[in-house]
Amino acid sequence: MARAGRIRRTLLLLLAVSVAGSCASVVSAYDEHVDAAATTLQKRMDAFLTSIGATAGTPEGAFATREPFYDAYRVELRAVRVRAEASTGNAITVEQLDLMVASLAELERVLTDALPS
Repeated sequence: MARAGRIRRTLLLLLAVSVAGSCASVVSAYDEHVDAAATTLQKRMDAFLTSIGATAGTPEGAFATREPFYDAYRVELRAVRVRAEASTGNAITVEQLDLMVASLAELERVLTDALPS
């Protein structure tokens, strides 16, 4: 009887260890490329917004001079999104990138109305 109890405990322990070792990850592994791209995107946006503030009311500050930035930035965002979407467990990152695309569109809309052409 004592031996049956030890065997049962050993089997339960083995079962617990095997279950713990086979749990699926809910979050994707760290992706250095996505991290580096996100950092670069953040720096580019910061520089862009700083430039808008510095050139407000000047010909260099006209919307037309800034228009190429939006297209290039949108392409970069989509490229990072494709990379993030390719990894399982990156739903939060993909959602954040979608929000960045929407925010860029809103910024473009606001500045189109606010800045002279």
